[in-house]
Amino acid sequence: MTDPTRNGASTNGTLPELTGVARKPLAWVPPPARAAAIAAALNALFSATLRAGELEFLAARVMNVIVTDAGLGFSLTLERNRLRVREQVPQPDLSVEGTVYTFLLLASRKEDADTLFFRRMLKTSGDTELGLRVKNFLDGLEPETLPGHRIIEPLLYRSLALADGVEGIRRRLSRSSGG
Repeated sequence: MTDPTRNGASTNGTLPELTGVARKPLAWVPPPARAAAIAAALNALFSATLRAGELEFLAARVMNVIVTDAGLGFSLTLERNRLRVREQVPQPDLSVEGTVYTFLLLASRKEDADTLFFRRMLKTSGDTELGLRVKNFLDGLEPETLPGHRIIEPLLYRSLALADGVEGIRRRLSRSSGG
């Protein structure tokens, strides 16, 4: 049995979430600029994978990605061998939902998608086959082969440590105030 407080989860089962103050800067960025930045980052990160055709399963398919505590949602598809990011669509083929912390755990490989799904930290809906293809793609990635991994990896781990620290402070404050 796993420790419920592992990876920053508090004893009442909640996870670290972005505070309202941390969400504000994201809200100020116009959606088209957010989409362009996300698309540029993903296309750079997965450039070799895209050239190898390993993301063809996303062609003519739409996946919504929803980061609940960041108030961020977008759709992702593959067009002309490039990842395209747009505003969320109401009827995607697949929807993947979690908090910033959940996606950090996934990206840093501190937890796998199955574990996050069964702990109800990562929610999916829609086309099961597409969901499995996305999961298998992520499972098969070798982070050290991705461009910028020497920069990205320490940022991921520092972000997780920061989220854990903030959650620890939040728990202590909650206990001291009788909450």
